[in-house]
Amino acid sequence: MKLGFRGKIYLGFFSLLLIQGLVIFFWVSHVVKGSMLEELKNRGISIGISLSARMVEPILVMDFLRMKVLVDETVQLGDDIFYTFVLDEEENPLIHTFKHGFPVELRWQTLF
Repeated sequence: MKLGFRGKIYLGFFSLLLIQGLVIFFWVSHVVKGSMLEELKNRGISIGISLSARMVEPILVMDFLRMKVLVDETVQLGDDIFYTFVLDEEENPLIHTFKHGFPVELRWQTLF
């Protein structure tokens, strides 16, 4: 099929618009992804600060039952929170919400 001059112009404009649309789509998705990740990090920091403020007294008196209740509440309140743990000054877990024990790999990741 032979295209006339007008068809070639239309095809050129359509190609440019398609390329521009794809570039804008990828740029917008990159920006949105970055802002969503930043928002999730800020939310995690906020939850951590709130939990640490409530954990001061139970840690000082070593009330493990109250610590367990606080970390369980934190997991239950957030739909996207799957586990919570508290480490002491030597990076040993004091309390956690894992069902099968504290994962050793996670402990080594928190050290570095």
